[in-house]
Amino acid sequence: MQLAKALEGKRTQGQREWSASGISTYRFVNGPLKRVEVGGGIRLQDHAIIGYLAAAPDATGVIRSLDPTRPVYDHVNPAF
Repeated sequence: MQLAKALEGKRTQGQREWSASGISTYRFVNGPLKRVEVGGGIRLQDHAIIGYLAAAPDATGVIRSLDPTRPVYDHVNPAF
């Protein structure tokens, strides 16, 4: 519950700050490639939070909470 309270107003897990995608196609209308289409796409995106590092252990040495100021991010792979 402490972590949920500390994360109010911040990005949620899995949410990306920004992303962009595009797609394009070209259709040949003349010549030997008549009625052939080629295309491609691209997607770019920011990293997403996948979790949080542990907070400092308490007096007994047990870690009982996560630190909301230390997020762990996924690896960004652009897809072409």
